[in-house]
Formats: sequence, structure tokens, C-alpha cells
Amino acid sequence: MKRTRLLLAAAIVGAALIYLIIGGLRGSIVYYVTPSELQAQG
Repeated sequence: MKRTRLLLAAAIVGAALIYLIIGGLRGSIVYYVTPSELQAQG
């Protein structure tokens, strides 16, 4: 029972970290692509 809870907690923490990393990467992309460049890409 304790091992199951530990694995579940680790999975939740891992998923949260991945979510934050992806969110951070998406947020930083905005600074490198101007709106006009984004429109040109389609």
C-alpha cells in the first residue's frame, strides 16, 4: 500500500514537472518568433 502511494505521488510530481517544462518552453518561443513571422509560417 505504501509503495503504491509512493509511486502515485512520484508520477504526479513527474507529470507536474513535465507540464511546467513544456509550458516554459512554449512561453519562451514567443520571444524568438515575432507575430509577423508567425503569420508568415501559416
